[in-house]
Amino acid sequence: MYLLMLLATFLASIHGFNLSVRPDYDRDVARKKAMAVISRFMYQHRYATGVFSRVHKQTDGYIPPVAPPMVLPGDVVYGDVDEGEYKHYTMVYQQNHSSGAGEKKVLLRKVMGEAASDDFMQADRKLYPGDEMATKLICLKRKLECTEEDVDDPICGGPTGMCDMGAFEVDDGSGTMVLTGSCCGDYHASKGGGYLVSFMKLDARWRNRINGGISFDFWRALEERKHGENVGIINWENGAWKFKGRMQFLPAYRKDMDAWNLANTNEDLVYPIERKMMTDWVLPKLIFTRDFFTVNGVDMCEDACLFRIKNFL
Repeated sequence: MYLLMLLATFLASIHGFNLSVRPDYDRDVARKKAMAVISRFMYQHRYATGVFSRVHKQTDGYIPPVAPPMVLPGDVVYGDVDEGEYKHYTMVYQQNHSSGAGEKKVLLRKVMGEAASDDFMQADRKLYPGDEMATKLICLKRKLECTEEDVDDPICGGPTGMCDMGAFEVDDGSGTMVLTGSCCGDYHASKGGGYLVSFMKLDARWRNRINGGISFDFWRALEERKHGENVGIINWENGAWKFKGRMQFLPAYRKDMDAWNLANTNEDLVYPIERKMMTDWVLPKLIFTRDFFTVNGVDMCEDACLFRIKNFL
């Protein structure tokens, strides 16, 4: 019996060499590579979220360049671009401060002698450098979905206090820089909430050589993501950033939900879940300006880019 099983295995192996290659093999390989790019992007977004959280909670070793430690609207986190031993495992925390307070490097791997380092990152992973991907914090005085036309909307708080990046004050009369306020540092001051936005350049392999659009293989990979991940492609069209991908994001569908609730006053009716699962969204112009995705002089989204947004505050 053993010899028969061995012979059958041997014959099956020989037969396998004579089988033709799957006709969609080349497409399947490209799709899986695209899936790997998106997964790595999602992991790095998670690492950046961890860095922001530790700064926000004032954890020892993650204090930004200013004092007291706090996150500020417009702060950016990205992978280290400097050549060095820990380049692929180090994130740079760059604070958005008018004084040019600088930046602080954060190790995501445990390194002997580095008290601030820890195993926040899996051993087999590497970071995209800061000239390819970054994560930015936005803190809002008004809800993200509010526009200049929302004068009578009670949620948006009337015509004053338009959406912006928030503000903070600096008292350096004594020669020491002291932050006295931030709509990110104080949860109650950030009436519009806070969000982390990650964005990344796309390699030329994922772009159509003729029209510059995103390749079919990359779109197929995006279609396999869950709507709740809020991940997709953005590009600049007709004076605004347009999102296409997978999204289940309250600021994107809140106005539609309010209109639907007014038209359906029956208490037994609930806003349909399928209307929350969106595939396109126009990013608010008051927040996402044309140069919003420029970091250290590099426009990450000049030719469209991968995008994700997540609640933070």
